[in-house]
Amino acid sequence: MAWIRKNVWDLIATPGDQTLYWYARGVAAMQQRPITDPTSWLFQGAVHGRPGWPDDPEPDSPWAQLPRDVRETFWDQCQHRTWFFLPWHRMYVGYFERIVRAAIVAEGGPEDWALPYWNYSKSAEQALLPTPFRQPTLDDGSPNPLFVAERNPPANAGEAFLDEQDVSLGALNEASFFLPSGETGTSFAGPETIFEHFGPSSGALERLPHNQVHVEVGRPNGWMLDPNLAALDPIFWLHHANIDRLWEVWLQDPAHANTDVAGWAKDVAFDFHDEAGVPQKLTSEVVSDAATSLFEYTYDELAPAVVPAPLIAAAARTPAPRPRAALAAATSQPIPLSQQRVAVSVPRAAPAASAARAALTAAPTRVFLSLEGITANKPAGAYDIFIGLEGPQAKEQFVARLAPFGVAAASAPQGPHRGAGLSETFDISQAVAQLQASGARSAADYKVTIVPVKGANDAQVTVGRIAIYEG
Repeated sequence: MAWIRKNVWDLIATPGDQTLYWYARGVAAMQQRPITDPTSWLFQGAVHGRPGWPDDPEPDSPWAQLPRDVRETFWDQCQHRTWFFLPWHRMYVGYFERIVRAAIVAEGGPEDWALPYWNYSKSAEQALLPTPFRQPTLDDGSPNPLFVAERNPPANAGEAFLDEQDVSLGALNEASFFLPSGETGTSFAGPETIFEHFGPSSGALERLPHNQVHVEVGRPNGWMLDPNLAALDPIFWLHHANIDRLWEVWLQDPAHANTDVAGWAKDVAFDFHDEAGVPQKLTSEVVSDAATSLFEYTYDELAPAVVPAPLIAAAARTPAPRPRAALAAATSQPIPLSQQRVAVSVPRAAPAASAARAALTAAPTRVFLSLEGITANKPAGAYDIFIGLEGPQAKEQFVARLAPFGVAAASAPQGPHRGAGLSETFDISQAVAQLQASGARSAADYKVTIVPVKGANDAQVTVGRIAIYEG
């Protein structure tokens, strides 16, 4: 049968609906199972990330109860900052939904139960943390399995904590599904990679709203801020159901399509357990369509909320072959980010090194801002980024919100990045064109200003290099 995932706020508004009640019952049942059970809450959380990773768990911790080969095969497997981000999380959420449904049915609940999604982009009211997740206790006075104290306090208090930029759907304007290896630019789903627990850079949908919702739900030190703890928060699953829904929304545009490149579709298989605890292996091609995948689900609504205007003209967004952007400007020293705004001059490269520019006075077709080697000593909050150029009416343009989800893990010397950190690339073509239209000089050095959003936490964040690519 086809299960229908519905908007959590619509369910809350429907008198007598028990979807969230049964979700709590299913979560509670999973939480009672030992970590050695693949269908337990702790085991399923560790599939995404395990506390303390990449270090081995302490011998007396619950995370050390399984053999190393089991931990290495099934835990710490989330695909972030890679073209597998969307299919891997579809598999993860799909099996989780089946596990919860089986637990609900065993408790006497409905066989047609489906995981809700949290459509925080629809309105300011729906951007609030859904009510059933805020209450520490249930109506009978027992602990509420959907509540965790390790969240942003305003979220648990029912106050506004996500703004329009946090949940922007500008990613739906991206034309290309993935960014080919070796290219500089942006894409909907992420860069071409091999298996990557944390890859080089985020796709547009992963960056916003995915990363930023994680950061804002979890700040200053909550579970959702840390990929090694995030899946222990029950709201994680509704957040990812919505990200999965937005993949389907993007595909509603006839010009958009998933890739059929073998490296994405079938060359890499991922390990999970089904609701019976039986190991399963899946490739991306078998989940590329939600309705026809083995999970057989649909969404009650695929219309997006308000989508910002494209960053560049439609003609420039077509995924046709295009020349590679070349380095035009870059800093030479690391930039520490503080609790205050930081303004950095990004000097232009010598004309000979800027092969993408026939003349410095000519406006480039595409301009990309890249923050490379972002490191931090702990999970960090978000930053707003502004770009400027010298000119008669010099001013700054907002270009992006940076949500460094996973930066602490990427900064760990023993992790997959060997301490190299994260990198993010933003299309700033429209902002640069607006600056030049106001009189800014094309050949001027760039100025990048980075501002903490809503008060940064106490993480020590450093950007290794700020680079501008033009083409």
